[in-house]
Amino acid sequence: MPLDIAKFHRTCPILPDHKPWFVIRGSDGFYIDHTCPFGCSSASSNSGMIANAAMDIWEAEGVGPIVKYEDDVSVFRIPTAEIPGADGSSSHYTYPYDRSSAVERISSLNIP
Repeated sequence: MPLDIAKFHRTCPILPDHKPWFVIRGSDGFYIDHTCPFGCSSASSNSGMIANAAMDIWEAEGVGPIVKYEDDVSVFRIPTAEIPGADGSSSHYTYPYDRSSAVERISSLNIP
C-alpha cells in the first residue's frame, strides 16, 4: 500500500503567534515566513515530525509493518486468517485493515 504525501515540504503552516519569530531575509528585505517546511534549525523538519506522528498512530493502532522514507510510505498488510473456499475452491485471506481504514486512522493529521 504505497502512499506519497502531497507537497510534503510545503504544507506545514506556522501558528499565527509564532510567525514573528520566522523571518526570512531576501534580496529585497525581510519577510515573515508563513510555512515552515524544514522546521527550526534546532529541530527536525516539521513535515518529518508530522510523518513520524502518522507512523506512531499506525503502530499504536496495529497497522504495519511500515517503511518510510521522507514522504514515501509503504504500509504492508499481513493476513490474519485464511478462509477456505467451499467444496475445495480456492481460499481467501482476511486482513486487519485496508487502505481506506489505515488512512482513516490518521485522518486527524490532515495529511494530503
